[in-house]
Amino acid sequence: MPPTHRLISTQVDRAAFAPAGHDDRAFDDAPLRAAEAASGCVVHLSAPSIYAAALEALGLDEVSRWRRQLSFLNLGSGSGYLSALAAALLGEGCVHVCVELDAALAARSRATLAALGRGPVPALRDVQVVCASAFDVDLDLSMKFDRIYVGAGARHGDARRFGRLLKPDGRLVGPFEDDFEPRPPWGLPQALLRVTRLRALEGFDEFELDDLLPVQFSNLVRPAGDDDGDDDGEYAYAYADSDSEEEEEDEEEAAAADAADDVTRDAAAPAPAPAPRPAVRLVGPRWRDAPHLFGAEFHVALATLRRAAGRQRLPVARVPWHVVAEHVVSFLGHGDVAAAPPQPSPAALAAIAQVRASRFRAFVARSAGAAVNGIMGTLGHRTNRYHDSDHDGSDSE
Repeated sequence: MPPTHRLISTQVDRAAFAPAGHDDRAFDDAPLRAAEAASGCVVHLSAPSIYAAALEALGLDEVSRWRRQLSFLNLGSGSGYLSALAAALLGEGCVHVCVELDAALAARSRATLAALGRGPVPALRDVQVVCASAFDVDLDLSMKFDRIYVGAGARHGDARRFGRLLKPDGRLVGPFEDDFEPRPPWGLPQALLRVTRLRALEGFDEFELDDLLPVQFSNLVRPAGDDDGDDDGEYAYAYADSDSEEEEEDEEEAAAADAADDVTRDAAAPAPAPAPRPAVRLVGPRWRDAPHLFGAEFHVALATLRRAAGRQRLPVARVPWHVVAEHVVSFLGHGDVAAAPPQPSPAALAAIAQVRASRFRAFVARSAGAAVNGIMGTLGHRTNRYHDSDHDGSDSE
């Protein structure tokens, strides 16, 4: 049995995330959706087989064997069940952030994850649940993650949009619509998509997209005015031609009525534009709350800052270090210190060394030639001066 299937069937209790009164259906290999009066929200769980496919595509069980401090982001986290499975695979010491728009559902998942974190799955104690829209996340200023799961359906262009939150070589998995333009108003078929962010030149984003299997999820709630550039105009006239003059007359009358309605609507006061939504910056846990989640790069940066302050090389040196540590460093988020650059592979190091060696040989050749020419020129100049003075002396005699 694959680790993900074993995890779903044994370690994490799916019934703890199911809507109240539906425990008997919790382990059916089918989606479960129902309203819950106690929490005041609609709880939805995908089929266990879909969660297993998503976890395997994310590769959490592979990475957790050798890299414990893996960061994970769940966009549209819903009940939090997928996050519970991911935390159980990754183990303790991983940065884990959930983003859920529904405030009641976010509160419910936060309470469920905390309860399990005090019990069978200690890694859930480090999960942070943020109540916000996935579309409000600041893509530039937020921390970057190693793995991202999108828990609701999104447009095809959103795959690259959310992919900007990945670290290089990071992986995103989620249900995205097919790439077809123009998009019809009733939507497009979805597929579970794996998005890998490739290492590219600074300032450029390159992604590799792989279709995994057809799925159908409820869609993410998009903010007002965010239509992703859709144009439904071509579909508005995709009807069969009329076969009779009466039908054509009826259509003309209907079109005239629609035009009159448009004029009336345009003459009315325009609807106020939706207020701009504040951007949400994901910074991860704070140093004061979870220092065990901060990696070696943060400790190195902190030690460097302290040494620089002690040598009077920074403005903070004017403030006692214990004040800086208590009132500044303690509020730093996990994403406030960039991760150390990845180390090249042995083959890449050998190629770099070979290039540097060839450049050094060329530099030595050029430098040696210039040095020899300079020395010879100096000697020649001095020799000419010697002969000239000697010749002048002979003339004076």
